[in-house]
Amino acid sequence: TVRNLFFNTPARKNFLKSDSTEFRHIVNVVQRIAIAFPSVKFLFVSDDEEVFNLPSQSLPERLNALFGETVSHNVLPVSEGNELISVEGFIGKPTYFRKTQSEQFFFLNKRIIQSKNLTHAVFQGYENMLQKGSFPFFALFINIDMKKVDVNVHPSKMEVKFDDDNGVYRLVLSVVRKTL
Repeated sequence: TVRNLFFNTPARKNFLKSDSTEFRHIVNVVQRIAIAFPSVKFLFVSDDEEVFNLPSQSLPERLNALFGETVSHNVLPVSEGNELISVEGFIGKPTYFRKTQSEQFFFLNKRIIQSKNLTHAVFQGYENMLQKGSFPFFALFINIDMKKVDVNVHPSKMEVKFDDDNGVYRLVLSVVRKTL
């Protein structure tokens, strides 16, 4: 339970954005955690208003609950791997695109990460299937031995470096191409 998140004035109050912008950031964090752990129930209340009430559910059900019922009809399951690494999750059909990159999620051993390199691999997998200025939906889970990953690339721990960056890139690219 997280209560009164901003009870005390933050030390960097001058750097806070508008209430709506900060709220969107919080929603984004809750969404990411809810996607990573669909078997966990989430109740998100802000100013006495229920934002999310997510029961324990499967990943496809969780994506529908967060992004709307059209998700289940417009995503394709992804699953590929070997004894060292696996990639699972969902990618959007080329006709199910977004105008922003806000609905693109990478998880490394259930931990949210950002990777320009892996995002590029996904885009390469779509090649000429997307309209210019559009972005695919995806929620991809990469599972790998943590000894093969450096999470200390950036203080936020969102950026990672793999022992074999090219191998992970090629696997993600291959999974997307095969699925499409």
